[in-house]
Amino acid sequence: MRFSSFLVSFAFFVCTILTATNCWAQLTSPQIGWQTQLSTLAHGVSGMVTILDEDSIQVDNFTYDGGGISVFFYLGMDDTQSSFIAGIPIGPQLKGTTFDGTQSPLVYDLPLGNTLEGLNAISVWCVAATASFGSGSFAAAPGLSADFDEDGDVDGHDFLIWQRGAASGATLSDWQSQYGDVLPNLTAVPEPSGVLIAAMMLLLWISYCRQ
Repeated sequence: MRFSSFLVSFAFFVCTILTATNCWAQLTSPQIGWQTQLSTLAHGVSGMVTILDEDSIQVDNFTYDGGGISVFFYLGMDDTQSSFIAGIPIGPQLKGTTFDGTQSPLVYDLPLGNTLEGLNAISVWCVAATASFGSGSFAAAPGLSADFDEDGDVDGHDFLIWQRGAASGATLSDWQSQYGDVLPNLTAVPEPSGVLIAAMMLLLWISYCRQ
């Protein structure tokens, strides 16, 4: 009986922590789902870049002829040369590899300890020449006007924001018509916290049955 009580208390504690952590992560990642279309400045660069979470991006339909010297994706505060000079590289060296836009989406993570907070632009950046081969500034993708928390989908969290009056100019019909929609190019991945919560609920049920 004591073990069952402990199990119930522990499961409740874990569920509470995981739920709070998940909410905090969403609040600290407002750019999730934001996109930019790379401009074509040199070497045939083009493509669509999407922010997947607070420290990773996805590049779709990327084209680049492999030219230049020491070429990387670089993130900066804005779409300017000075910003990219002081920016952060993401992903491997691009020079020497040809991309024709037919390859699978490219997914890159920031170096450990970095996040996309404050990094609003991306460039295919030639370090040696301090020049951009193509760049763009991230912005909320069109089509999900009811994605009030800007996390890439329309769900119950967005309804709560609307209900609290924090969604300026939006109507309930906007949320209703878009409920369940997800931004294109984003792959839905089950939240680990959701899996763990389900496991905790199973333990609660087992504990109840054993009483």
